[in-house]
Amino acid sequence: MPKVSDLAMTPDGQYLISICSNREIWICEFPRGKRWLIHEDYSIASLSLSRDGKSFIVNLNSEEIHLWNVPENSNILGKFVGHKQKKYVIRSCFGGSNSMFIASGSEDSKILFSKSEPSIKGSTICHVVS
Repeated sequence: MPKVSDLAMTPDGQYLISICSNREIWICEFPRGKRWLIHEDYSIASLSLSRDGKSFIVNLNSEEIHLWNVPENSNILGKFVGHKQKKYVIRSCFGGSNSMFIASGSEDSKILFSKSEPSIKGSTICHVVS
């Protein structure tokens, strides 16, 4: 059994999302018991689920935040950069009505915000508040 470092359950109880073995995201669908794996290239520091349970973000030790869909055809929706994470675990979260933005702390004493729906593919730089 792999080590589970973080987990979240969707509000409807249909999906359990867990972070295992540092680089793996396991999604389990209930009650069917169907499971699938998402592999990240870098270690995952934390997981946060949107309020509606349709998407989630993971903070990676590569100083990126990845936004994913929850359903079975999980596709990465966006990548966010700009926060600093070297020594400590940085946690990000969804905020606003309908989880319309992502907020993240940073080791350089800043708070970063970005729209949770990036308008372009690739990495989106978060807006900094000092």
